[in-house]
Amino acid sequence: MGNQARQLLEAALALPKEERADLAERLLASVEDEVTDADMFGAQEPDPAVEKAWAEEITRRAERALRGEAKGVPWETVRDEARAMLDRK
Repeated sequence: MGNQARQLLEAALALPKEERADLAERLLASVEDEVTDADMFGAQEPDPAVEKAWAEEITRRAERALRGEAKGVPWETVRDEARAMLDRK
């Protein structure tokens, strides 16, 4: 973080809670706008058929889990495996 950003952060943190929340919302919106602009270079709108298929798949998986047919993996195991994969890169 540069000096100017650090100074802005310190000033922002001194604001009342409501003003900090408003500022945070506006900053996040500006980042989201940039992502949207970047999406113009290749990203497409979600395909309704794909969205529907994913919703159906999620429902199938949830129902399997609720019936006890799906075997879960503890969070700690998933986290440790993800960290190990990242460390290998």
